[in-house]
Formats: sequence, structure tokens, C-alpha cells
Amino acid sequence: SNWIIGTKDCLWLELPATDDLMNTIGKLGITTDSRVVSVTAPNPKEPPFFGLANATRVADTLIYAGVANVAILDGGYPKWISEGRATTMEVTAVKSATYRNDVNKAMFVSADYIERKSRDAVIIDARDANVYSGLAIGPFTDKAGHIRNAKSLPAPSIWNQNPDGTYTYKDPKTLGKMASGVIGESVDPRSQEIIVYCGVGGYASTCWFVLTQVLRYQNVKIYDGSAQEWGKNYDLVIQ
Repeated sequence: SNWIIGTKDCLWLELPATDDLMNTIGKLGITTDSRVVSVTAPNPKEPPFFGLANATRVADTLIYAGVANVAILDGGYPKWISEGRATTMEVTAVKSATYRNDVNKAMFVSADYIERKSRDAVIIDARDANVYSGLAIGPFTDKAGHIRNAKSLPAPSIWNQNPDGTYTYKDPKTLGKMASGVIGESVDPRSQEIIVYCGVGGYASTCWFVLTQVLRYQNVKIYDGSAQEWGKNYDLVIQ
């Protein structure tokens, strides 16, 4: 996923420059009509959910760039292997294309935007529950707690760990109950603005993907700077 990740103002996991992103998508042979499936695997040196979130980070960035038909391989490469499916060592031949499209600028928001919208939007913290509560400090900021008025929906709770050691998404009905339990049963998914953040933008991408692509909430945005940026300039709270 390194081709789709940039850095900005010493922040990790930021959107790359638009021209760079378009050029990279084109070099991969992707067009606006392509069916793209994002495949990942946990890194044994990291919490498994970091690797799982890489798939949604790639998917979200492609959607941001105008690729409409994007999916996640549930269970990733480990599940594929555990089911005895075919693999190859051959490098896929790619026919590059020229890719140009408008990016969805409204999909990613700034810290200033969070400040303005903190009372009107539903803000979701996708980090681990103990980090949200302040019992632990996340790895990307030196402050405990969360953004004021944020609600906790930990991204790791979105997956089931299976007996074979793989991770797959919980079923849509369960995910819907989890989301409405945090966001509220009476929220209109078509109009209520929801903003998700995490440590640097990985877990937030998973919540965004589930809320918009699985549960069909229509006004969901990502605060890409997340706790890493917020903690540099603002206080976090423990409620």
C-alpha cells in the first residue's frame, strides 16, 4: 500500500499529492470502470488489525480518487491460503493507462473543520477502547484521551478472529447494530454528518468503509490527521 500513502507536515498515512496518485493508479492499469479488490495480510511485527486496515486505506483512497467499484477480500491473503485456493509466483503483466478524475475533496477533513463541526457532527474515535478512555496512550500521540464529544467505535471490534487464525468482517446485521449503538438509532444515515478518526488514519479508513460501503451511511468523512495531528495542537479529554 506504500504507493498510495503520503506524508505531510511530519504526519503519517496522509493522502499523496493528487497528480502522483492519478499517475500511480494509471500505471497499475486501473480505470474508472475497473473492479478493484484490495488484498492484505497482517504484519507479524504489528497488531494484526494494522495490516487489516491497510486494505481499507487503499480502498478508501481509490474511492477518493474516483474509482467506484472497490471491494475488500474478506479474510485477506491468509484466508485465501487457508481455503486452499490457487496461488502463483508469476508477476502479473500490467498495461498502464492514463488515469484522470476528480478527487472527492469533501471526504477528508481538517482539524479546523473538526473544531467547527464538533457540536453538530457525530465524531467517532476508531482507536482501541482503552486508548479512547485514557487508560492507555496510543502510539501516535503522547496525550491520553480523545477529541471532545467523540464516541468510541473501536475498529478492531469490526472483525472476528476465526479458529484458523484468520480475521473476517462481522456480518452486516451485527455491524449495523454496532454502528447504530454508537451513532444513535434515530440518526438519518442520509443527512447526519459523521466524522471518523483514529491514530493516524488506518482504523478510521476501516470505519469509513464499513459505514459507507456496507451500511450505506452517506455523509461520512475522515479526519486524516487524527490523534497524531490533534495531539500536537489541541488537548484530548477524558470523560
